[in-house]
Amino acid sequence: MRLLSWGANQYGQLAHEGWPVFEESSTPQQCSLDGLPDEILSNICQICGGGGHTLLLDSDGCVWACGQNNRGQCGAPVDPEVKISRLWTKIEFKGFTKIVQVAAGWEHSSALAVNGQLFVWGSNSHGQMGNVVERGKWRNSPSLLAEEVLFVAAGLRQTAWIGRNGTIFFCSISGKQEIAVPSILRPIQIACGQKHNLVLMANRENDLDVGQVFCWGENKFGQMATNPNVHKTEELIFAEFLKGKEFIEVKSGWSHCAGIQSDGGVNSWGRSNYGQLGCSEQTGEKLPVLWPCSDNAKVKQICLGSEHTMVLTESGNLWTSGWNEHGNCGNGNLDDQFAPQLILSNVKLIGCGASHSFALVHS
Repeated sequence: MRLLSWGANQYGQLAHEGWPVFEESSTPQQCSLDGLPDEILSNICQICGGGGHTLLLDSDGCVWACGQNNRGQCGAPVDPEVKISRLWTKIEFKGFTKIVQVAAGWEHSSALAVNGQLFVWGSNSHGQMGNVVERGKWRNSPSLLAEEVLFVAAGLRQTAWIGRNGTIFFCSISGKQEIAVPSILRPIQIACGQKHNLVLMANRENDLDVGQVFCWGENKFGQMATNPNVHKTEELIFAEFLKGKEFIEVKSGWSHCAGIQSDGGVNSWGRSNYGQLGCSEQTGEKLPVLWPCSDNAKVKQICLGSEHTMVLTESGNLWTSGWNEHGNCGNGNLDDQFAPQLILSNVKLIGCGASHSFALVHS
């Protein structure tokens, strides 16, 4: 097994061998494993990133971070002279806490424990960490934000979560808010963009984790897949352009979105100026498009950076498209990709930050 990364690297977020290395890379390169347990490659279960930092979650429930740490987002003490963490810092949680999910915003991080406790650390510049620290301040150690949590997501500068009782909460520049959920619906997943949010909803009587997409926030680029006359809403609305489609996973970039359908296909919608939807820029009505994956395999995982998209099929092929200024699409150049390109094969797991990407590849 190999851990590879590419894209922006000004803070060492790619963890390349020979670290500290700060040169960006337009092709997948080997990551350093210094500081990680010997068995880490077989145990990595999630990879995500923010503006300049990366989080790894392993099957033992441990979280590891590298990259930018100017606001403590890597969970390490902040040195005014050195604003990056050392390579692969282990995040320490009080007591014995097994983490089952992580999420990263631009300069903050979050982790959900198996007992339903939600921890956050990093910058609270826009209220994304609620009241755990004064707004505008930061904290480098994980602090308890909520309990009885089922799922967490982080956007540019916001945090959202689903409670075990089916409630939805949201921390942002507007403070902590509860989003009303219709009594017949059960939220399964949530995803945050820059100024919009997605919720995957199932019928409350349905035990299957398959559902339809609801949204709130801004719709400037069609990221809520609804009537373009709806510019902004603070209440949940149905993504009417996705009517009749059932999804098992939804993800969001800053202003584009994608979801894996129950049949294994991928729909994408929202902003398309860099090719992040896997097609040329839409100039008329912004309707969802079917991701044009050419290996005809069902999709296993999707990851969305700020403006680029990664799609992993069950055959192990990794396809990317979108914004590529830093090589974050991994195709060997810095030109934006308006059609999916095959980057790697034999891939097990993918992850990304705003402009950097990771893949765990079978040797």
